[in-house]
Amino acid sequence: MFSDLEGKTLRWLDGLVATILILALVVIVDEIRLLMGAESLRTGVWGMLFDVILPVAFGIFALRASPPLPGWSEQVLVDAAVPEVREDAPTRYARSGLGPQDIDRLAARLERRMVDGRLWRDHGLNLRALAAAIAVPPIHLSEVLNTRLGMSFYDYVNQCRIRDACAMLIDTDDTIIEISETVGFNAKSTFNTSFKKVTDQTPSQWRVTHRP
Repeated sequence: MFSDLEGKTLRWLDGLVATILILALVVIVDEIRLLMGAESLRTGVWGMLFDVILPVAFGIFALRASPPLPGWSEQVLVDAAVPEVREDAPTRYARSGLGPQDIDRLAARLERRMVDGRLWRDHGLNLRALAAAIAVPPIHLSEVLNTRLGMSFYDYVNQCRIRDACAMLIDTDDTIIEISETVGFNAKSTFNTSFKKVTDQTPSQWRVTHRP
């Protein structure tokens, strides 16, 4: 966690390695004795003691080892454990970790990716799919939409679809239902309702009013 060796020691590791080497040496000597026809040293009480030494050594040297962190690390750990709470963020996003610059950057990436790929034309587009398309977690995308753009996911996508439909009503001779399907709506009635909510006109009225 910290590139600082001040106050740290690995003597516990030296002790553990030394214990393992001593046990290994005992095993080697015992095996040589067996090959020479002598009785094994690892029998009875001595065998039981031999089996206990290694786990005890781990307990004493390894499990109890607690290398100290630098003195200045305490506040760093506290800050990392408790993310900064932004006063201007809604309660559910208060601990998301995104700063104003992050939100602006993600909002620009969202707009660029939406325009380049016309993602709103996907009839099955949802929050998770859109988040994957711009490589951010869904909760961060939701925060960008709500705090930066001031609208929900569905309102944002519908606004993109209506903007696309407005251009098609002027530039093409496609029917209203063809346009609604092209821009991503699944039903003409939903398209008409959303269109009027955004523009205060029906698609037909918009075409008559704005088409040269």
